[in-house]
Amino acid sequence: MAHIQVWTTALVAMLAVPSLSQQFSVMNFTFSKTKQKARQSQMVCKDLGYDGLGVLSTPEAYAHVLRITSFWPEKAGFYVGIQRPSGSTRLMWDDGSVLPTDLPWADNQPADEPWGAADTAGHLLMVTGSYKKYALCGNYGTPTMTEAYGTTLHGHKPVDTRFRLSESKTSSYFECVVMCSQDNLCRLVDFRADIFTCTLLGPGTLNVTTENSASTTFIRVKFKALT
Repeated sequence: MAHIQVWTTALVAMLAVPSLSQQFSVMNFTFSKTKQKARQSQMVCKDLGYDGLGVLSTPEAYAHVLRITSFWPEKAGFYVGIQRPSGSTRLMWDDGSVLPTDLPWADNQPADEPWGAADTAGHLLMVTGSYKKYALCGNYGTPTMTEAYGTTLHGHKPVDTRFRLSESKTSSYFECVVMCSQDNLCRLVDFRADIFTCTLLGPGTLNVTTENSASTTFIRVKFKALT
């Protein structure tokens, strides 16, 4: 089993959490120090120099934020950057990207609430925005750093290829994993060393492989709530 972490450039971000402030070298997020309603949370984030509420579009970003909240002296939910535009049934991240189908949603979601939040265990839910919560703030620009955590299986290829995102020529397995880290929908990678082909597979792909001497498979970590 291998732990893969991919950097494109270094980034140091300060994460401020209630009664706790630490430096982390991975994700550019911060938490508000006060609770406020959803619309005010957006304004607080912008006042702190961020684009708005934080977008947890990758399993790595999601896990990183949950690690931070695990140190909070007070267990509390927080607003995140998911919105349901007025008159629409479609949810979107605040940066305009599509929500993956494997997000850890809480049960019994309402059909029309406009604001996204996370509960104390990290389950996502849509709410009215009228309750005061902490705000997760983030930036939406081109990321200066990307990550992919997961397991490498040499001599194996995925059995399930129904959810293919892309297929391209690459010179190495490492380059293939870098491509996966830059695609928030990527969940598995199949690198064929005999024909130098990289296939990215999306949410819904089964983590089942079969032996193939020319292939190397990378299985990315999944979204996983605390309970």
